[in-house]
Amino acid sequence: MREHLGAGGDCGGMLDAGVTGLNRPVRARNGAAVNPEVDAHIRESNQWPEEITRLRPILLGCELAEDIRWGKPCYSHNGSNIVIIQEMKGFPALMFFKGALLKDPEGVLEEQGPNSRSARRVIVP
Repeated sequence: MREHLGAGGDCGGMLDAGVTGLNRPVRARNGAAVNPEVDAHIRESNQWPEEITRLRPILLGCELAEDIRWGKPCYSHNGSNIVIIQEMKGFPALMFFKGALLKDPEGVLEEQGPNSRSARRVIVP
């Protein structure tokens, strides 16, 4: 996953103190706040909590704001949705809302389905 994020791998930021933020607000080095609703989602997840926990500092390090949308952790920039974490039955994935616009020389992005024109998904190993 890191090798597909480009230079810096984690977009230059990690969380300063843990990833849960259960007792106090935790911020990424770039100032992005960890959303307690995402903490609750991870606690309640019975499919991929470890994988979501590992993805979180990478996404926050990209200066994305996190929220829960459509019942899933969603990351946005300036109010525009960028990526959502999907917990599929057999794998976790990152779904990029406008993934068709991304350069993908290694072909890691997959189409969502026949009715989805711009979304692309990458399966998280």
